[in-house]
Amino acid sequence: MMLSVIVLSAGCETTKKVPVEFCDVARSIWFESAAEVDATPTRVIRQIVRNNEMVLQLCREPR
Repeated sequence: MMLSVIVLSAGCETTKKVPVEFCDVARSIWFESAAEVDATPTRVIRQIVRNNEMVLQLCREPR
C-alpha cells in the first residue's frame, strides 16, 4: 500500500517548464480614441486599468 502511494505521488512532483515568461506576452491595453473609452462599460475600464498596472509593476516597462 505504501509503495503505491509513493509511486502515485512521484508523478505529481514533476514540474513543466513554461515556454514563455509572463512579460514576454503581457501587454498593456490602450484605447484608440475617446469614443472607445466612452463606449466601454466602467467595469471593463477598471479591469483594463488593473491589467495595465499589473503589467507595469511586474514587467517594469509599458508595452
